[in-house]
Amino acid sequence: MSQFPDCNGIDSARVFIHTGTGIDVFDPGLPVSPTNPTVFMANAGIPMGGLTISHNLNGNLAASPTFYTNSSSMYSYYNGAGWTSTGHGVSTVNPGGGVNYIFSLNGGTGEVNRYDGTGAATPLTTITPSSGPYDLESDNQDNFYHLETHTIPGKLIKYDFNGVPIDTFVVLGHPIQTAGGGFALIGNQVFAVFNVTPSFYTGTIINDTVNLQSIGNISASDLATCPGMPAGIPPVPPIADFIMSSTAICAGSCITFIDSSKNMPSTWRWDFPSGNPSISLLPNPGTVCFDTPGVYTIRLIVSNVAGADTMTQLLTVHPVPVASIKGDSSLCEGNSTVLTASPAGINYLWSTGSTQQSITETPTTTTTYSVIVTQNICSDTADFTVNVWPFQQGNIMSDTLVCSGVPVQLWVTGGTGQYQWYPVNGLSCEFCPNPVVTGSGKTTYNAILLDTHGCTDTLSVNVEIQPPFNLVLHNHDTTIYLGDHVQLMASGAPFYYWTPTTYLTYSQSNSPIATPLEDITYTVTGVSILQGCPQTASVNIKVVQPDVVLPNAFTPNGDGVNDIFRVVGRNFINLQEFKIFNRWGVELFSTSDINKGWDGTYKGVPQDPGVYFYQIRVAYPNGKTQNLKGDVTLIR
Repeated sequence: MSQFPDCNGIDSARVFIHTGTGIDVFDPGLPVSPTNPTVFMANAGIPMGGLTISHNLNGNLAASPTFYTNSSSMYSYYNGAGWTSTGHGVSTVNPGGGVNYIFSLNGGTGEVNRYDGTGAATPLTTITPSSGPYDLESDNQDNFYHLETHTIPGKLIKYDFNGVPIDTFVVLGHPIQTAGGGFALIGNQVFAVFNVTPSFYTGTIINDTVNLQSIGNISASDLATCPGMPAGIPPVPPIADFIMSSTAICAGSCITFIDSSKNMPSTWRWDFPSGNPSISLLPNPGTVCFDTPGVYTIRLIVSNVAGADTMTQLLTVHPVPVASIKGDSSLCEGNSTVLTASPAGINYLWSTGSTQQSITETPTTTTTYSVIVTQNICSDTADFTVNVWPFQQGNIMSDTLVCSGVPVQLWVTGGTGQYQWYPVNGLSCEFCPNPVVTGSGKTTYNAILLDTHGCTDTLSVNVEIQPPFNLVLHNHDTTIYLGDHVQLMASGAPFYYWTPTTYLTYSQSNSPIATPLEDITYTVTGVSILQGCPQTASVNIKVVQPDVVLPNAFTPNGDGVNDIFRVVGRNFINLQEFKIFNRWGVELFSTSDINKGWDGTYKGVPQDPGVYFYQIRVAYPNGKTQNLKGDVTLIR
């Protein structure tokens, strides 16, 4: 699903937050809470060096405005489904996007680069280094801004697109900060994240001064907003606009209202005739419910210091029909009934799929039918249960599985006491309520009987007499090295279950492979179908450690823990060769002393973090040698 910022609508007045791996969004019209900010893009999927919103500078008008970031020293932009690299390099991060340019800052040096989408970013100017949050912000006239908070009072400096300072605003109420964090602008409103608790501050530029105040605590690496009105320009009257999740609903339903007004209103007044609530003063009132049918005028009045505006939309609340079903509620199995829905003259959808007002049904068991009656866009559902008498007083024994040679006593009750069983093969009697079954195999026996409703019925029971079998476990107790495996093998049974299932490839096979990490006893149970007639057998596996042990990573940081990559072996092992190579095949280390190891350097120079390769040859007292090859990760 596309996740572009809606800079022409609701997102023009929201703040986007780079969380380190994804993007959240904050609604300034609501307080900071567990649901504000909320997730906008859970995981960006690429390393992100800062975040900004800019008109697409790389020819994709369908993806404009969109998110930009610095990923691996290249600008990348979001295309609606994923991130696309521009192929254009940038030596600085902390971007601020506008219409024709993106400006990026090296907070430590004060270097500002400008990017126009045609090639690598180029140096533009140098501003005061380490003087505030490492971030820039731009407006829709390609001016960019830098927030300086290394002194009190601080400054918000406005530069034109050539890097020339054109305005300065006094900043009060901020903590001292020279690095990290981020800031953003929505017209004259300033948002900033500092390395303090609480971290999130905001304030409005009034008479060339902004007084920042803490509004809560959020986790953020950078802030971004849509390129908007330049800071310092007097506010203009708002333009009222809002979105309804639906313009027609059913009585008793609820819809959502979202403010999409422009020019930064500061107050809101919603009117919802016959709604619950009937009024709201919130920017986004959320869900409003309507119980009474009718056509209502929804009104939003917005205002700021420059004026006010009103917008209305019509909402139609339709009545909900009351559905019902008539028909026979009791049948003998095999008979039919006609079910009719009301009220008449509207649309119907039965649980059977029929769209007629009446249906004819012949249920074989007690069945509940439902119908959806629709008038306009509103529906109601009615249920109707038809009781079927398939011999309610009759009862027959449960399906049975026994081992070979065990006779089975059948039984049935109910009806008038008159019964007939079929088939008769293997039965001790045909017309009694409790015949005895002998033989083998699987057979379904049926008993015909009568009930007090005059309905005949046939009840059935499945009887399975399992043939004999003999479980054989072909494994003996054994000892293996850690990392080796054992092929288990059993035969003679129709089905197998191994316990425990730990370290097995498939616990219901007759021949699973076991790769245990410690001493273990496996038990196999042989059964007939449905786990009948079980037989068991067990085997013990002892696991011992190998002669040579090598770690897969080490950290030569001088803390005395895992600083050296070395061969660990039993005392009788002779190390003949131990060599380390980089990925280009250059030998970095060599020794035959088992007490020595590689410290992560080559000719005294620490090597970069990454994967390196080892080659080892060891000898045993019996004259056997063993060659080992593999890789190890150097972590700093």
